[in-house]
Amino acid sequence: DEAAKFIIADCLLKQLGSFQLNRANNGSLSNLLEGLSSTFDLPGLVDDTSGGKQVQINQENMDSASLECINELSNMLLIRSELDSIIRHFSLVAAGMAPRVSRPDRSVLFRPFSSRDAHIMLQLKRTAEVASPYSRMKIILDASLQAGKGARDPNQCPILEKLRGYDGEGKYSQAAPPQIAKEAAESVAELAIEPAVRRGVD
Repeated sequence: DEAAKFIIADCLLKQLGSFQLNRANNGSLSNLLEGLSSTFDLPGLVDDTSGGKQVQINQENMDSASLECINELSNMLLIRSELDSIIRHFSLVAAGMAPRVSRPDRSVLFRPFSSRDAHIMLQLKRTAEVASPYSRMKIILDASLQAGKGARDPNQCPILEKLRGYDGEGKYSQAAPPQIAKEAAESVAELAIEPAVRRGVD
């Protein structure tokens, strides 16, 4: 498990290196980049080449800096091995309900009408497009996308109407009362998350 986490963290570090390199070489994009909530969504800002190409973030002190970053990233990763557990985790991420490993002291606030939390859906869609040749990964991502859509659909989860108007994003916007948010999260888990998990497993 630790070896797998290390390998994945190394891949993430290389993507970060590619992102930084491309961003530095495309100064004309700076204004556009500032307006995006996730610059990883821009085509060309990740390394999608094959053949073992490696991107170095900083050639000076590469070994110690990379190792430190890889270890830090590795410590944030979780291992899931059972199919239902994997799909459930991806579904919670898609719904904006997954605990954040980087912020273990903060409780997860379910905000189905938050544009920030919904942004993960775009990232998962693009990942699903890339993963289309890999049938098992495609099943997991498709199930999680169904869960993410259902988690934001009042027709599938009527209790969401109680959260309309609460997004908690802006300086003056109001967060939903914790009890209502908790009830909505439990209802969404029952009506959107678990059905998506069952469909993915079947």
